[in-house]
Amino acid sequence: MLDVVPHLTPRDAALLGRLGLRLVYSAGDVLYRAGAELEALLIVHRGTVRLQLGEGTDAEPLLWLPAPGIVGEGLLFDAGAASLTAVAETEIAADVVDRRVLAELLGTRRALRERLLLSCGRLLHLRLELVARAVGGYRA
Repeated sequence: MLDVVPHLTPRDAALLGRLGLRLVYSAGDVLYRAGAELEALLIVHRGTVRLQLGEGTDAEPLLWLPAPGIVGEGLLFDAGAASLTAVAETEIAADVVDRRVLAELLGTRRALRERLLLSCGRLLHLRLELVARAVGGYRA
């Protein structure tokens, strides 16, 4: 995970993993829906997550996120409701960290909070580049 989330230390990653509940999702499972309140941060260790606009037959896939990575990071920025739907493209294994547990931890560990926010900022930047390329608007 550290190559994808460069600001986290091995100790940070281990702590977040211990706080989470390891779950396995089947291909096609919805991790969260657009418009729903984000309840957890998912640290994905295996598989691929698809981010899309809408659901069902009207869904428009935007990008695919292979493990390792983080999804649901909007809750760190008080985003409230999710703007996209996240679906397990393949079977995935993820540590699911409840937003209240995460808030308590980050409230007492400023340095970890800073590293996690920097990491998520980097991930969001990379994702926006992927979306821009997918719609043809990206110029290096």
